[in-house]
Amino acid sequence: SEITTMPLSWQAILRATKGVYLLACPRTGEHYVGSAYGEDGFLGRWSAYTASGHGGNLGLRGRDPSDYLVSVLEVAGSNMSPDEIIALESVWKLKLHSRDMGLNRN
Repeated sequence: SEITTMPLSWQAILRATKGVYLLACPRTGEHYVGSAYGEDGFLGRWSAYTASGHGGNLGLRGRDPSDYLVSVLEVAGSNMSPDEIIALESVWKLKLHSRDMGLNRN
């Protein structure tokens, strides 16, 4: 919910940066690993969560859209393709067991 009040300089950097992130629910301790590879990078992806409460993710639908703690797990190189960033995301899902013990459904 703080994304709109974030300093403009931070917003600019997050808009220009892509990679893999972690959402953690402070109430339940559950987590979700996602990736940002679209034109507006992390900022665009996280804005989708603010707008819908779930960003289109099955594991987040139907949940209280409470504030999640957000961590950047890995920043993608500027030449990485969306497929390469999605592959990084899959590695982090395995490392953090977010499919079997978290909110990832894919």
